[in-house]
Amino acid sequence: MNNSLARLPDFQKFTEILPNIYRATFSQNYAKLSYPINVFLIHVPMTGDCILLDTSDPTNTNQLLIALSDHFSSYSDFNLKYIGLTDNNYDHTGSVSKLLEEYNEVKVLLGESGDIKSYDYLFKNVKEEVLDKYQIIKQGNEDEFEYYNILKPIFTLGNPSGSLSFLHIPTNSIFIGDMITNVSHIPLSSNPSIMLPLTLTTTQLNNIKLAINQISQLDNVEHIFPSHDHSYGGFNIEFLRTFVKNSFYS
Repeated sequence: MNNSLARLPDFQKFTEILPNIYRATFSQNYAKLSYPINVFLIHVPMTGDCILLDTSDPTNTNQLLIALSDHFSSYSDFNLKYIGLTDNNYDHTGSVSKLLEEYNEVKVLLGESGDIKSYDYLFKNVKEEVLDKYQIIKQGNEDEFEYYNILKPIFTLGNPSGSLSFLHIPTNSIFIGDMITNVSHIPLSSNPSIMLPLTLTTTQLNNIKLAINQISQLDNVEHIFPSHDHSYGGFNIEFLRTFVKNSFYS
């Protein structure tokens, strides 16, 4: 295991990184190295509902269930109501089926896409009997999501079809999936740097560039949280704008 992951305050447990935003980091083996997968839990204080963003990969399902159980033991007035997906690959959706078994009232938020069933990992592995637990978010009708004014779904080209970015309005924070990563590229290093995804199997490079540019131009964003991040607090919008200016847009 990459020791820098185990040293993170939120390794395999949810800790508060901003008001009503909790993050847990899990370890995925990738090219013989340990790679971070971040899962976020959003509290909605006025209702006691929670929204989980992503579910890690199948090898971390048990650790995620333990982390959630521990969290709700400490916050007994809260309950899990939604799972939002920033990416439809196995390292984001690998625990969905198990979570739907453990949390019977939960619904999964998914962006509308005409071709999502043709290659998508999630729908290749989902059970037919739980398809009614999926709430499809349509572009232009994002406000149909009941917590739209708190956690706004955003369609971005840089993520695979059907997945979404999410803007947490109270903290000006956006969760962007695999659009970019913020990881340590030197083994055992604790100094992350942002870069494009390691693989481009689910979307086109040009779409990723367009999406990154889209995010960098948002006025109501301060904090950015990718799904693969060695840092504890993500990074700010100015860091992304500098990346855009000095890298592939220069």
